[in-house]
Amino acid sequence: MEISKSTIKAFANVIIGADYSPYMRRVDLEDFFFKINGEDPAEELEDYSRSQYTEAMLQRFNKSILLDKVFREYFKPVNFVSTNSDVGKIIYELNKYLKFEGYELVIMTENEVGLRNLSVTNVTADFQNLPLDELSDDLIESQLNKCEQKIVSGDFDGAITNARTLIEGVFIRIIGCITGKQVENDGDLIKLYKKVQHVLNLEPGRKDISDSLKQILSGLNSIVNGLAAMRNKMSDAHATTYYMRG
Repeated sequence: MEISKSTIKAFANVIIGADYSPYMRRVDLEDFFFKINGEDPAEELEDYSRSQYTEAMLQRFNKSILLDKVFREYFKPVNFVSTNSDVGKIIYELNKYLKFEGYELVIMTENEVGLRNLSVTNVTADFQNLPLDELSDDLIESQLNKCEQKIVSGDFDGAITNARTLIEGVFIRIIGCITGKQVENDGDLIKLYKKVQHVLNLEPGRKDISDSLKQILSGLNSIVNGLAAMRNKMSDAHATTYYMRG
Protein backbone atom coordinates (compact mmCIF):
# COMPACT_ATOMS: atom_id res chain seq x y z
CA MET A 1 0.00 0.00 0.00
CA GLU A 2 1.27 3.47 -0.90
CA ILE A 3 -0.13 6.92 -0.18
CA SER A 4 1.06 10.40 -1.10
CA LYS A 5 2.83 12.93 1.12
CA SER A 6 -0.34 15.00 1.44
CA THR A 7 -2.30 11.99 2.69
CA ILE A 8 0.51 11.06 5.07
CA LYS A 9 0.42 14.62 6.46
CA ALA A 10 -3.36 14.49 6.87
CA PHE A 11 -3.24 11.10 8.62
CA ALA A 12 -0.39 12.26 10.86
CA ASN A 13 -2.45 15.27 11.88
CA VAL A 14 -5.30 12.95 12.84
CA ILE A 15 -3.03 10.61 14.81
CA ILE A 16 -1.39 13.32 16.91
CA GLY A 17 -4.76 14.87 17.69
CA ALA A 18 -6.71 17.11 15.36
CA ASP A 19 -9.73 19.11 16.49
CA TYR A 20 -11.87 16.02 16.02
CA SER A 21 -9.43 13.23 17.04
CA PRO A 22 -7.87 12.14 20.38
CA TYR A 23 -4.66 13.86 21.46
CA MET A 24 -1.51 11.74 21.65
CA ARG A 25 1.57 12.67 23.62
CA ARG A 26 5.01 11.82 22.23
CA VAL A 27 5.22 8.76 24.48
CA ASP A 28 1.77 7.69 23.28
CA LEU A 29 2.93 7.96 19.68
CA GLU A 30 6.01 5.87 20.39
CA ASP A 31 3.88 3.20 22.05
CA PHE A 32 1.44 3.28 19.15
CA PHE A 33 4.08 2.73 16.47
CA PHE A 34 5.80 0.08 18.59
CA LYS A 35 2.60 -1.97 18.21
CA ILE A 36 3.02 -1.79 14.45
CA ASN A 37 6.56 -3.09 14.00
CA GLY A 38 7.80 -3.94 17.49
CA GLU A 39 10.76 -1.57 17.19
CA ASP A 40 11.85 1.17 19.56
CA PRO A 41 11.97 4.76 18.24
CA ALA A 42 15.02 5.50 16.08
CA GLU A 43 17.59 7.83 17.65
CA GLU A 44 17.58 10.13 14.63
CA LEU A 45 13.92 10.93 15.34
CA GLU A 46 14.53 11.87 18.96
CA ASP A 47 14.40 15.64 18.40
CA TYR A 48 11.46 15.55 16.02
CA SER A 49 8.20 17.23 16.97
CA ARG A 50 5.12 15.05 17.35
CA SER A 51 3.94 15.80 13.83
CA GLN A 52 7.40 15.34 12.30
CA TYR A 53 7.87 12.08 14.16
CA THR A 54 4.47 10.74 13.08
CA GLU A 55 4.98 11.70 9.45
CA ALA A 56 8.42 10.09 9.46
CA MET A 57 7.04 6.85 10.86
CA LEU A 58 4.19 6.77 8.37
CA GLN A 59 6.68 7.33 5.57
CA ARG A 60 8.70 4.35 6.80
CA PHE A 61 5.65 2.13 6.55
CA ASN A 62 4.58 3.55 3.18
CA LYS A 63 4.64 1.06 0.30
CA SER A 64 4.22 -1.84 2.73
CA ILE A 65 1.41 -3.83 4.31
CA LEU A 66 2.34 -2.26 7.65
CA LEU A 67 0.71 0.99 6.57
CA ASP A 68 -2.63 -0.79 6.42
CA LYS A 69 -1.92 -2.10 9.92
CA VAL A 70 -1.43 1.50 11.11
CA PHE A 71 -4.93 2.41 9.96
CA ARG A 72 -6.45 -0.66 11.58
CA GLU A 73 -4.57 -0.14 14.83
CA TYR A 74 -5.53 3.52 15.03
CA PHE A 75 -9.26 2.85 14.64
CA LYS A 76 -9.48 0.18 17.34
CA PRO A 77 -12.41 1.14 19.61
CA VAL A 78 -10.21 1.10 22.73
CA ASN A 79 -8.40 4.18 21.40
CA PHE A 80 -11.60 6.20 21.58
CA VAL A 81 -12.81 5.21 25.04
CA SER A 82 -13.47 8.24 27.25
CA THR A 83 -13.04 10.65 24.36
CA ASN A 84 -15.49 12.92 22.61
CA SER A 85 -14.02 12.12 19.21
CA ASP A 86 -16.33 11.44 16.31
CA VAL A 87 -14.95 8.38 14.50
CA GLY A 88 -17.31 9.00 11.59
CA LYS A 89 -15.93 12.52 11.19
CA ILE A 90 -12.33 11.21 11.24
CA ILE A 91 -13.15 8.63 8.58
CA TYR A 92 -14.91 11.24 6.48
CA GLU A 93 -11.98 13.65 6.61
CA LEU A 94 -9.36 11.00 5.80
CA ASN A 95 -11.42 9.62 2.94
CA LYS A 96 -11.19 13.01 1.25
CA TYR A 97 -7.51 12.19 0.71
CA LEU A 98 -7.62 8.42 0.46
CA LYS A 99 -10.05 8.40 -2.45
CA PHE A 100 -7.32 9.93 -4.61
CA GLU A 101 -5.05 7.03 -3.63
CA GLY A 102 -7.64 4.44 -4.64
CA TYR A 103 -8.68 3.53 -1.09
CA GLU A 104 -11.56 4.18 1.29
CA LEU A 105 -11.92 3.68 5.02
CA VAL A 106 -15.00 1.62 5.79
CA ILE A 107 -16.60 0.35 8.98
CA MET A 108 -16.30 -3.42 8.53
CA THR A 109 -17.71 -4.57 11.86
CA GLU A 110 -18.74 -2.95 15.12
CA ASN A 111 -15.14 -3.21 16.31
CA GLU A 112 -13.16 -2.83 13.12
CA VAL A 113 -12.45 -0.18 10.52
CA GLY A 114 -10.53 -1.25 7.43
CA LEU A 115 -9.37 -0.04 4.06
CA ARG A 116 -11.25 -0.95 0.91
CA ASN A 117 -9.49 -0.96 -2.44
CA LEU A 118 -11.55 1.15 -4.85
CA SER A 119 -9.79 -0.11 -7.97
CA VAL A 120 -11.77 -2.39 -10.23
CA THR A 121 -10.82 -6.01 -9.87
CA ASN A 122 -9.15 -6.91 -13.14
CA VAL A 123 -7.40 -9.90 -14.59
CA THR A 124 -3.64 -9.34 -14.84
CA ALA A 125 -2.28 -12.66 -16.00
CA ASP A 126 -3.04 -13.96 -19.48
CA PHE A 127 -3.49 -17.62 -18.70
CA GLN A 128 -5.19 -18.25 -22.02
CA ASN A 129 -1.97 -17.63 -23.98
CA LEU A 130 0.57 -18.51 -21.31
CA PRO A 131 2.77 -21.58 -22.01
CA LEU A 132 2.45 -24.17 -19.28
CA ASP A 133 6.17 -23.99 -18.48
CA GLU A 134 5.71 -20.28 -17.72
CA LEU A 135 2.92 -20.98 -15.24
CA SER A 136 5.54 -20.79 -12.50
CA ASP A 137 5.45 -20.89 -8.73
CA ASP A 138 6.31 -17.18 -8.75
CA LEU A 139 3.32 -16.32 -10.92
CA ILE A 140 0.96 -18.35 -8.77
CA GLU A 141 2.44 -16.89 -5.58
CA SER A 142 2.04 -13.37 -6.96
CA GLN A 143 -1.67 -13.99 -7.51
CA LEU A 144 -2.05 -15.44 -4.02
CA ASN A 145 -0.35 -12.34 -2.63
CA LYS A 146 -2.87 -10.20 -4.48
CA CYS A 147 -5.65 -12.18 -2.83
CA GLU A 148 -4.11 -11.55 0.58
CA GLN A 149 -3.68 -7.84 -0.14
CA LYS A 150 -7.32 -7.54 -1.17
CA ILE A 151 -8.42 -9.34 1.99
CA VAL A 152 -6.34 -6.93 4.08
CA SER A 153 -7.80 -3.93 2.25
CA GLY A 154 -11.35 -5.21 2.72
CA ASP A 155 -11.92 -6.06 -0.94
CA PHE A 156 -13.30 -9.55 -0.21
CA ASP A 157 -15.22 -9.77 -3.49
CA GLY A 158 -12.02 -9.04 -5.36
CA ALA A 159 -10.04 -11.62 -3.35
CA ILE A 160 -12.55 -14.34 -4.19
CA THR A 161 -12.55 -13.30 -7.83
CA ASN A 162 -8.75 -13.47 -7.98
CA ALA A 163 -8.72 -16.88 -6.30
CA ARG A 164 -11.32 -18.30 -8.63
CA THR A 165 -9.72 -16.81 -11.74
CA LEU A 166 -6.35 -18.27 -10.78
CA ILE A 167 -7.89 -21.73 -10.39
CA GLU A 168 -9.80 -21.39 -13.65
CA GLY A 169 -6.63 -20.26 -15.41
CA VAL A 170 -4.62 -23.22 -14.14
CA PHE A 171 -7.39 -25.63 -15.13
CA ILE A 172 -7.56 -24.14 -18.63
CA ARG A 173 -3.79 -24.39 -19.12
CA ILE A 174 -3.78 -28.03 -18.01
CA ILE A 175 -6.60 -28.94 -20.39
CA GLY A 176 -5.16 -26.94 -23.28
CA CYS A 177 -1.64 -28.31 -22.98
CA ILE A 178 -2.80 -31.93 -22.77
CA THR A 179 -5.44 -31.80 -25.49
CA GLY A 180 -3.84 -29.13 -27.69
CA LYS A 181 -7.24 -27.52 -28.10
CA GLN A 182 -8.61 -24.08 -27.26
CA VAL A 183 -10.66 -24.30 -24.08
CA GLU A 184 -13.96 -22.48 -23.91
CA ASN A 185 -15.07 -21.33 -20.49
CA ASP A 186 -18.61 -20.35 -19.61
CA GLY A 187 -17.81 -19.62 -15.98
CA ASP A 188 -18.83 -23.03 -14.69
CA LEU A 189 -15.90 -23.89 -12.43
CA ILE A 190 -17.22 -27.33 -11.51
CA LYS A 191 -17.62 -28.33 -15.16
CA LEU A 192 -14.10 -27.09 -15.85
CA TYR A 193 -12.75 -29.16 -12.97
CA LYS A 194 -14.48 -32.27 -14.31
CA LYS A 195 -12.70 -31.73 -17.62
CA VAL A 196 -9.39 -31.59 -15.76
CA GLN A 197 -10.21 -34.83 -14.00
CA HIS A 198 -10.99 -36.43 -17.35
CA VAL A 199 -7.82 -35.35 -19.21
CA LEU A 200 -5.64 -36.34 -16.26
CA ASN A 201 -7.46 -39.66 -15.95
CA LEU A 202 -8.26 -38.90 -12.33
CA GLU A 203 -11.99 -39.33 -12.41
CA PRO A 204 -13.33 -40.42 -9.01
CA GLY A 205 -15.01 -43.49 -10.52
CA ARG A 206 -11.67 -45.21 -11.12
CA LYS A 207 -11.34 -48.24 -8.87
CA ASP A 208 -7.55 -48.48 -9.07
CA ILE A 209 -6.95 -45.12 -7.32
CA SER A 210 -5.40 -45.46 -3.87
CA ASP A 211 -7.31 -44.30 -0.80
CA SER A 212 -4.79 -41.54 -0.13
CA LEU A 213 -5.22 -40.12 -3.65
CA LYS A 214 -8.99 -40.40 -3.29
CA GLN A 215 -8.77 -38.29 -0.15
CA ILE A 216 -6.74 -35.64 -1.99
CA LEU A 217 -9.21 -35.59 -4.88
CA SER A 218 -12.10 -35.41 -2.45
CA GLY A 219 -10.54 -32.43 -0.71
CA LEU A 220 -9.89 -30.65 -4.01
CA ASN A 221 -13.45 -31.36 -5.08
CA SER A 222 -14.75 -29.80 -1.86
CA ILE A 223 -12.60 -26.69 -2.43
CA VAL A 224 -13.79 -26.27 -6.01
CA ASN A 225 -17.44 -26.78 -5.08
CA GLY A 226 -17.18 -24.41 -2.14
CA LEU A 227 -15.44 -21.69 -4.14
CA ALA A 228 -17.91 -22.04 -6.99
CA ALA A 229 -20.89 -21.79 -4.64
CA MET A 230 -19.44 -18.81 -2.78
CA ARG A 231 -18.47 -17.02 -5.96
CA ASN A 232 -21.83 -17.58 -7.64
CA LYS A 233 -23.55 -15.73 -4.80
CA MET A 234 -21.45 -12.63 -5.27
CA SER A 235 -22.11 -9.75 -7.63
CA ASP A 236 -18.55 -9.57 -8.99
CA ALA A 237 -18.57 -11.05 -12.50
CA HIS A 238 -16.50 -14.16 -13.10
CA ALA A 239 -13.64 -14.04 -15.54
CA THR A 240 -14.44 -15.18 -19.06
CA THR A 241 -11.06 -14.35 -20.55
CA TYR A 242 -8.07 -14.87 -18.40
CA TYR A 243 -6.59 -11.55 -17.52
CA MET A 244 -6.19 -11.64 -13.81
CA ARG A 245 -7.25 -8.23 -12.67
CA GLY A 246 -5.45 -6.56 -9.79
